[in-house]
Amino acid sequence: MKIHKSKSGYYIRPYVFVNGVKKQTTYNFKTKEEALQKVLELSKGINTAKKSVNGDYSFEYVWLDYMSEQERQLKPTTFYTYRVNAEKHILKFFKNESINSITRIQINKFISYLTRLKVSMGHKNTILGILKSFFRFCVLNYDTNHSWVGKIPPFREDVQFNKSKSNYYTMDEFNQFISGTKTLVEKTLFTVLMFSGLRIGELRAMMWSDFNYKNKSLTINKTLSSKTFNNQNLFSPKTASSNRTVFIPDEVSEMLLKLKKETNNQNEHYIFSGDKSISETTIHRMNTRISAAARVKKIKIHEFRHSYATLMVKKGMTASVLQKQLGHSDIKVTLKYYVHFELEDQSNEVKSIFEGVKF
Repeated sequence: MKIHKSKSGYYIRPYVFVNGVKKQTTYNFKTKEEALQKVLELSKGINTAKKSVNGDYSFEYVWLDYMSEQERQLKPTTFYTYRVNAEKHILKFFKNESINSITRIQINKFISYLTRLKVSMGHKNTILGILKSFFRFCVLNYDTNHSWVGKIPPFREDVQFNKSKSNYYTMDEFNQFISGTKTLVEKTLFTVLMFSGLRIGELRAMMWSDFNYKNKSLTINKTLSSKTFNNQNLFSPKTASSNRTVFIPDEVSEMLLKLKKETNNQNEHYIFSGDKSISETTIHRMNTRISAAARVKKIKIHEFRHSYATLMVKKGMTASVLQKQLGHSDIKVTLKYYVHFELEDQSNEVKSIFEGVKF
């Protein structure tokens, strides 16, 4: 719930139920603290939070202030993931504490808790980063003595157990996967994913007006996400570089044209599907069913993007072109996280280079 600043003070605009009807109302306050107290009263799950504990600010109270600041600064989709991760771990751990009573021992206990979590090293560092950001906020706004938290080193993966960062499909595996599709919509959707490198939100947001049959291209200028705390779901792409034109193979373009003719959709309609875009849940369920029907390993939806990147590099696409196709602002991200090779690929590459060379 956002706390807004006005000329005379602060205000919030929550939805409340009046005689069983959901309505939006406005509460005005002279100070931010008064606004925070009202939000605490209205917010589900933290309505028992107190402003103070033994004369000190409660963790929940400061946490709400911090989250209000993050909501103002972050994109709604980013804030959703940020808050869900933070409250699942950090708020749950420190909920009953007061801010100034949190010691190094308690922070170290939390780090031990993070260490034991069965999540990726990157996920652990994301949570740790939120913890550091929160206590930096405490130092600046509540004059606490937690500057040392920022010096906690990040988690590092044990190289002995460093596994492949991602699954991906080879062409043979994808052909096996696509044999499990039942409809043209399913076949087209996953073929576009495999041969365009689109993110799932970009795919869901595509309208027929974004498809250029003549140029064999897709215009990416928006993304769809249901992971927000409000009713908004259509956003600008992840970064400025994500606004791009993606060129697709002729066969994919022909498949899209066939789908448009069969569905008789107009330019203002979503490609998948019609006047209301396909949901993420539906796509994930399709993926599970199709991979099971085709008897091929299942990969995540985002890993179709990894598959595309790996395939394009193997086919000779330059890193700079791949970067533009994927919409990355940094080419290092393209090569470090999105291109995967096996030892067999490495061996074949070296053999092909020295084929015919005499010593």
